[in-house]
Amino acid sequence: MRLALQNRSLDIANVDKLTYAGNLENLTEVAGNPRYRFFKTDICDLEGLGRVFDEVKPDAVVHFAAESHVDRSIFAPQPVFETNLRGTFNLLETMRAKRIARFIHVSTDEV
Repeated sequence: MRLALQNRSLDIANVDKLTYAGNLENLTEVAGNPRYRFFKTDICDLEGLGRVFDEVKPDAVVHFAAESHVDRSIFAPQPVFETNLRGTFNLLETMRAKRIARFIHVSTDEV
């Protein structure tokens, strides 16, 4: 995020549910940047995503798989399925509905 905001032509909207792996303290350095916005939203919430996209009007989406701890995926696969598969599907469906063509997916082996 910090590196991306060095590019003066980019605005960043960060969507995160803030589960066990999310920590807003990691974003303190960029929180005051006028080109950065944070939305506490679950990507499994299709309507919530739609509201974020309507407000931000993104040109592209960069998606990092949200449930990325292998041990957790073995012992509790449902959250991994919901977030990584349904959440990714919701992102793609929202992009399709809003006619956003650029998608970068950074993932782990679970996805």
